[in-house]
Amino acid sequence: MNQEFSGWDPAAAWRRMTEVGELAERLGYDELWVQDCVDTQPRRSPEPVFDCWIAAAAVAGVTARARIGVQVPCAPYHHPGALAKRAATLDVASGGRVVLGLGAGSHPCGYESYGWATPAPAERLAILDEQVEALRLLWSEPAVTYTGEHWRLKDAHCAPPPVQAPPVRLQADRIEGDVELAARRADQVVWQGGPAEVAAGRARLREACSRAGRDPSGIAEAVHVECRIFPDNIARDRWLGSPFVIAFWSAHPDNYAERNLVGTVPSVARQVQRYVDTGITEMVVSFRDYPETTSLEAFKTEVVPLVTPAAAPAPA
Repeated sequence: MNQEFSGWDPAAAWRRMTEVGELAERLGYDELWVQDCVDTQPRRSPEPVFDCWIAAAAVAGVTARARIGVQVPCAPYHHPGALAKRAATLDVASGGRVVLGLGAGSHPCGYESYGWATPAPAERLAILDEQVEALRLLWSEPAVTYTGEHWRLKDAHCAPPPVQAPPVRLQADRIEGDVELAARRADQVVWQGGPAEVAAGRARLREACSRAGRDPSGIAEAVHVECRIFPDNIARDRWLGSPFVIAFWSAHPDNYAERNLVGTVPSVARQVQRYVDTGITEMVVSFRDYPETTSLEAFKTEVVPLVTPAAAPAPA
């Protein structure tokens, strides 16, 4: 996950982060994401984890075209006034390129290590719901007074405002009820799961949008996957069998492989095609060999050309 710089000198790790950002833009990636974590996951250890907002500003400074994503500020950690200010400042600095991925916060280690109270799942969703509402007001109004159950603002300003109201991307299928929240609040939704799970989630989102009175075509959808590309299956299986390789939400290597992109170029391309065939047109890809760039480069130059775009729906 975010233990990529274990053992690195912090200054060297910082340089490498910006170098990879530059390379990814040259390769043609549309978005570059940084992760908002206060500690390493899934194992907690005293290794370099950079502040996401400062890291995002650094990546924005060495790129010109790619959108800059921050993923995923945990709602209970961040007051919406401070979060709105950070996102607006980064949007101005990047020339209007920010995408803000928000989450309710489903992992307890950050709460525990920094002494924050750990809200129940339903309360975390309510905190996120109010946060998104307050953010949009702060980005659009000259002064905001807001009284919610969890957040309050009194004649609050967010100046300078963002160049564009940053699109809000919400995770789905992490906490019961988050699809309903996404149907009400999200500009974009990001799914996690195998192709069949994503297809089922998309169907639930359409139903939730119907209940919310919203056109689902107004919500962009992406899938978040991890990727590592190998020269052969032997190397893949050896890696899958290594301690601490499998992400903390997976119970078995087969489950992990079904939900992610792990294998040779042809096998990864086949898995990408399965997602595309569900209607997904965007992927947020975390490369598991980062800060090396073997998979980053092979995915764009070798995998993508093997994938057939989804056919446009027939006219009604």
